[in-house]
Amino acid sequence: MQVAKTGSASGPARQLSAGIVGSLQGITNRCRGSDGSTEMILGGVRVAAGHEVRINLKPGAGNRKLSGNEDAELPKQISIRYDDAMAAILEFLHRHRWVICGVIGIIAVMAGIEFGFGRSPLGPDGRFGWWDNNIWGSENSQRVADVYSFSHIIHGMIFYGLLWVFARKLPVRHRFLIAVLVEAGWELLENSPIIINRYREATIAQGYVGDSVLNSSCDVLMAALGFWLAYRLKLRVIIVAILVMEIGCLLWVRDNLTLNIIMLVYPSETIKVWQSAGQPPF
Repeated sequence: MQVAKTGSASGPARQLSAGIVGSLQGITNRCRGSDGSTEMILGGVRVAAGHEVRINLKPGAGNRKLSGNEDAELPKQISIRYDDAMAAILEFLHRHRWVICGVIGIIAVMAGIEFGFGRSPLGPDGRFGWWDNNIWGSENSQRVADVYSFSHIIHGMIFYGLLWVFARKLPVRHRFLIAVLVEAGWELLENSPIIINRYREATIAQGYVGDSVLNSSCDVLMAALGFWLAYRLKLRVIIVAILVMEIGCLLWVRDNLTLNIIMLVYPSETIKVWQSAGQPPF
């Protein structure tokens, strides 16, 4: 299989679609010739939307016959442009359906328990929001994402590292679900009265009322994202990413995961005074 460029799709190119399906295994994706004139089915080839896959099929014993015509001449090169992201999404969902169901189940159970705690679905104001960057406001930890979402991404990266060290023999999907379960457990603990009161007493979050169910659920998804990134990226990239997020949040809002842990476990009045100096005037 080679990368190459060709002209417009011809009659043999149309026939080639059946040969590709016969030669490659997997879920089929609907593609179109690079000139937009021909639609083909490409099996088992993953491409991102808007990208081109260029395949060179050489005539020989390894090629299947095309559409029942043994005499059809195989073009040596053909350029295919991916034109249907839905097929790739459906393939992904089918392949990882049990893991996805596991994540949904864990989040659903966690959300149900938080409802039992009396947690608000969307926060005290009852409004849906995508983002909030004011750690001093009442909307903090109530929206889909906020400044502390970066801390939860780091959670996932740390979970990946720990599970790689202590449970690397487990399949990645099992380690992934364990990480999601641990993060959900932390969300339940974080939104319990003991931790909420601890935040109020020891940290700058003096008006903290706990996360909304929406925010808790999205925090778990952020940790899942962090785990996936750690799985896909090289170690040095992960380390740089963690440093960028931690230092960035430190400079931005004078708070990050490291300070959060320090202030919960061993509060420092010096740190608290320095953080409080960053509070904007109301």
